[in-house]
Amino acid sequence: MRDHKSNMIGTMRKISHQMRVILLSTLIPVTGFALDGYYSGDPSRPYVPEYGPFAPTDATVYIPLSGIWRVEDPRGTVQEVVVPGCWRAGIGIRTFRTKFRIPEDLRDHHLRLVLWGAKRKLSIKLNNRLVETWEGDWPSRVIDFPRGVLNFDGSNELEIEVDDRLSALESIPLKPKVFDEVTYAGIFADIALVAGPTASIEQMTWSVDLDDKYETARWQIGIGLRNQLIVPADSFFVRNLKIHVEWTSTNSMIEGKTEEVGLQLGAVKIATVNLTGIISNPKLWSVDRPNLYRFKVIIKEGNDSWYIPLQSGLAEVSWHNDGLKLNGDLLRIRGVDLRQENLKRGASMTAEEIEADIKRAKSLGFNLVRIVGAPPLLSTADICDRLGMLLIPQTGMKGVPAGIFNSVSLQSRLEKFVLSMIAAENHHPSIVAWGIGENLPPSGIFESITHLAESAGEIDDRPLLVGIASGSTPGLPEGVVGIRQRPPYHMFQPLKPLDDPPDPWLIGGLGGFYYRSTLKEDSMDGQVRQSDASLRQLKSALAMKSAGFIIDCLADRQAAWPLLIRGSERVDNWMTRGLLTAKREDRIAWQKVGEAMGRVRIEVPTLNVAEPSFPLIFPMATLMIGGFLLLTMRQNNVFRQNLKRVFAHTHGFFVDIRDRRYFQTGQIFIIGIIICASQAVLTVGALHHARTSFTLDYLMTLFIPVLELKRRLILWSWNPLEGIVAFTAIYFILLIILALALSWISLPFKGKLRIRQSFTLVSWGATNFLLMMPIGLVQYRFLDYSWFLTVYFIIYALFAFWYINRIVSIIRIGYQISSRAAWLLLLTVFAVMTALVVAFYNRAYAITDYLDYYSTVIVPWVTG
Repeated sequence: MRDHKSNMIGTMRKISHQMRVILLSTLIPVTGFALDGYYSGDPSRPYVPEYGPFAPTDATVYIPLSGIWRVEDPRGTVQEVVVPGCWRAGIGIRTFRTKFRIPEDLRDHHLRLVLWGAKRKLSIKLNNRLVETWEGDWPSRVIDFPRGVLNFDGSNELEIEVDDRLSALESIPLKPKVFDEVTYAGIFADIALVAGPTASIEQMTWSVDLDDKYETARWQIGIGLRNQLIVPADSFFVRNLKIHVEWTSTNSMIEGKTEEVGLQLGAVKIATVNLTGIISNPKLWSVDRPNLYRFKVIIKEGNDSWYIPLQSGLAEVSWHNDGLKLNGDLLRIRGVDLRQENLKRGASMTAEEIEADIKRAKSLGFNLVRIVGAPPLLSTADICDRLGMLLIPQTGMKGVPAGIFNSVSLQSRLEKFVLSMIAAENHHPSIVAWGIGENLPPSGIFESITHLAESAGEIDDRPLLVGIASGSTPGLPEGVVGIRQRPPYHMFQPLKPLDDPPDPWLIGGLGGFYYRSTLKEDSMDGQVRQSDASLRQLKSALAMKSAGFIIDCLADRQAAWPLLIRGSERVDNWMTRGLLTAKREDRIAWQKVGEAMGRVRIEVPTLNVAEPSFPLIFPMATLMIGGFLLLTMRQNNVFRQNLKRVFAHTHGFFVDIRDRRYFQTGQIFIIGIIICASQAVLTVGALHHARTSFTLDYLMTLFIPVLELKRRLILWSWNPLEGIVAFTAIYFILLIILALALSWISLPFKGKLRIRQSFTLVSWGATNFLLMMPIGLVQYRFLDYSWFLTVYFIIYALFAFWYINRIVSIIRIGYQISSRAAWLLLLTVFAVMTALVVAFYNRAYAITDYLDYYSTVIVPWVTG
């Protein structure tokens, strides 16, 4: 008998363990690198720069370190992954390790580690010695290896710790979002070891001045060098260098060179020199004729010499009240937003993939791409220079409240970011402005932007560009140009005319829809209707007086606003927006836009996806839950009587539970699960209905700080069966938490509730929600009617108040206090908990700033 009892207990424990595993697997997503959350690059084709101080030459050796690395998570799990590679930010810390060897003949070179793309916080160790810690938002980074750390007679181990966590107050971008772009982290671009001369290039600047008739171009290259040789202490050390520049245009013959300039390089400080040249009758760079010049910065030291290859174009960019002028000619901007990501690689794209996307945009008639969501990936500016495509690199800032934008910490970080971006990219003629952010508030930020424009103007004369979440055109400070962001709008809502603005403005946000349509967004008819709407907007923009327009990532689908649509597929890394969206290039909007831009008709296939069936899971689940309730009532007379008593004699029923201190455990769990399942059906039904809601997307971003939970909610909203199971478990856990709270709070009072008693009380007290069960039969249909939403929320509020009143009765009866004291206690606990939650959200996520931004900027912007 004892053995049989032991076996039964063991079996029950196994079942309990399996149930916990199933529950946890439903609620907690797996975030390992081996799953879909990790995007791998292509190490077989590593990026090798053609120009710049790290380009391979006779004196500079470039050693790619891309390939298979080992990665370890905080739990100690080690896997092999491909570097370059990336993942969705917000997971935590991952540590990458690899081993490499260095040829002996590089011992006399200066060795550097070059990260072409890495985010966010980095800690770098070489042979178990810390050499660099870095936190920044500009993805490229160069790390000098001190002498004595590298092994030339054996292997070296490189360790890079990557912390991808984002701040809602200081990092750029501020935090991961449910809607819009994905924020990536990792070593998402190639990594290399560069062995170069011991007089290393630390900084380079470029500028060009064209005369009024564009007959003469005066260019200037500024160079900063640092000595990397080990010198004896207390000695006067100087290296005498001679530097000059040679240049050529299309052919290989040298067209000109500067006089040699002497430079004394000391032991510590960076020595700077400016080299100036004059080109007569220059071949200017333009979108139609992207002429480029090649330069060689030649450095001599005694009998040794080496060179740095550079490439740039000669162009003059200026913004006026009537728009952008390139080399004195007014150029109407036809721009498109570009998110540098794709389904296969995320942000770990190759140079060939980047070039293919830019060529695609140019073939449709666009003359400008704005990189949104993140800074541009490696070689983007080089490709735009070569193809004749204007470029606006961006910081990745979006939707920042004025209070956060103007904070000292964020402004300091943003200024550092922008100046780093300009220093790295200012020699590219294709860049016409430096993007600060999108959907910024229309007021309260221009003082900070003015200060930032002054700092940027000291090193580059191209303006900053800001996207304003407004249909109005406020005055812009000097050195700043703007985008008048169009809100998401109805498919055939006409664009409002734009008066002559006092400053050059672009029209942005074209092509974004968020209102529900009777057509399915993936059907052929839906594509035709929505691409026609895009075409109408495009023609309206062409007729307006403005500097031009920027299409919102060619968002030809209703589902582009917002991106809860991402959850419609089980693949978590599904992209559904932008030039790089999976199969976006096959949609007929490409053809429509190409025609409007004056291009030849582009024949492309169209998709004809079967219409999804109605979500019958909701009425079916309601009937099953109701049937189970009726079956239990029929077979269990005690259960039926208790259910009647809890409605007819609530006070006496609760007193009976308190005094008897015993209730059938099976009944408690059955009624709790039935109540939780019935409410789960209503919750998931509402989520499923609102899965394309812009408001829901935005509020989820504000109130749910855990990225994985937001992703899970999206998946549940698109997969109702999983959602019902998950929310049933969630509501059941909430009942347990409420029971624990009532039990703990009762300790100071005369009446003390045991956990079993309190759980029995809160479970039977929630039976009033069973009366809402019939709504589940019609909810998924009636939610399409606006009047039902009002009625639905009123009903739910009444039932919630009913349950709160029952909780007050539980406190009064269980704690043996008066009704007034029970209400006072409940309100006090609620006030304290609310204050703690608000304080936490304010300190960690600045919730009041975001809610103010939502009410004063987003709502007026969306409602038009």
